[in-house]
Amino acid sequence: MSSSQNHEHDPVGAISEAGATGRTAEIFADIRSVMNVPIVTAIWRGLAGVDGDLEAVWTAVRPVIENGQADQFILALEKDVVFPTPSNTASEELASFDCLKADQSEILMIVRAYNRANALSLIALTALARTPGKAFYFKEMVSARPECSALKPLLEKDQISSENWNILERTTFIGAERRNPAVPTLWRHLVYWPELIDLATRRFLPLNEDGSMFQAVDDVMEFVERAAPSLGIGIDRTVAISDSSLDMVEGYIGRQPSVCRMTTVGRSLERWLMAEP
Repeated sequence: MSSSQNHEHDPVGAISEAGATGRTAEIFADIRSVMNVPIVTAIWRGLAGVDGDLEAVWTAVRPVIENGQADQFILALEKDVVFPTPSNTASEELASFDCLKADQSEILMIVRAYNRANALSLIALTALARTPGKAFYFKEMVSARPECSALKPLLEKDQISSENWNILERTTFIGAERRNPAVPTLWRHLVYWPELIDLATRRFLPLNEDGSMFQAVDDVMEFVERAAPSLGIGIDRTVAISDSSLDMVEGYIGRQPSVCRMTTVGRSLERWLMAEP
C-alpha cells in the first residue's frame, strides 16, 4: 500500500467533539465534567452513532465515576501493574529537540488526559459488561481530583501531512500482537510533535520484542477483570442498551487490540517522559 493510500484511511471515524450538536454535545460536556478530563475518547464518540445508546450507556456508568469509586481503581491499577519503559529516558534523548523540551508540560497534559479518560472508561464499562461481584479492597483513597486543562485541538485528517501520518501508523504496532489499522487517538493528538512520536515508536517497539509490553497489557486486563465487577452494584441497570452497543463496549474492553493496550502504553509513555536521566 502506498503512502497516499495510507493517508486516505481515517482511523478516527466516530463523531468528533467539535462536530457534536444538541443532546450529543450536552452528554459530551457532562462526560468531560464528571470524568474531569478535557477530551471525549473514541468509545463515547462511537456510541454517539447509535441512536439513544450514548445517553443510555453514560447514564448506566456515570454513578461509579461521579462518586469516585472508579478513581480508586486507577490508583490500585497503578500500584498493581509494572508498566515497562525504555532503558534510555526521554529527557536524555530529547535533549537535542529544543521545541520538545519547551513543550514537555503540554505533552504530558495530553498524555495524562488520555490516561485518565481511558482508565475510567475501561473500568466503568467493564463493570457494566460483567456480572456484579464482591467488594474490592482499597488500601488508599484518592484525596483530590487532578488538574484538568484545555488541550491543543485534535487535528482532522486533512490537517496532517502524509509524512506525519506514516509516522503515526507505525505506533499501531506498540503493544499490539496483531496489526490494527486504527491509529490510537493519543498518538494522533501528539502529532504536533512528530519527532517525539518517531522516537517513542523506535524505543517502545523493543518492549514488544522482549515481551514486557505484552505482559503489562495482560496484567492490566487481568486486574480490571478481577476488580471492576465489584463496581457492578453501582451501575444503573434500569436503562435499556442495545445489543449492538453492548457488543461495541465488549470490543472496546475485551478483544485485542482493546483499550487495555492504550491504558498500558499511555502509562508507560508518561513514566518514560517523566523519568530523570
